[in-house]
Amino acid sequence: MDIFEVLRQTVDQQSRDGDLPDFLLPPLTAILTNPDQYRDREDLLRQLLEQLRKFGPYAGSGCFCDSAGVEDIRRTLQRLG
Repeated sequence: MDIFEVLRQTVDQQSRDGDLPDFLLPPLTAILTNPDQYRDREDLLRQLLEQLRKFGPYAGSGCFCDSAGVEDIRRTLQRLG
């Protein structure tokens, strides 16, 4: 399974079960529908995947410090362009 398929599954799961905000779905969908544009950015794609896996709506507060938050994902999406 390539990274785009794993990303797709993770986005689907987090949007369904993990409280992933709807406003993150369009840029994530853009990556998933145009994989050729991002194939040379695998380092950032892997970072994004880890952030999505560790996404928590309360990231950065108290004992949730290992979670990734909206701003972490947003910054990675910006770096992906």
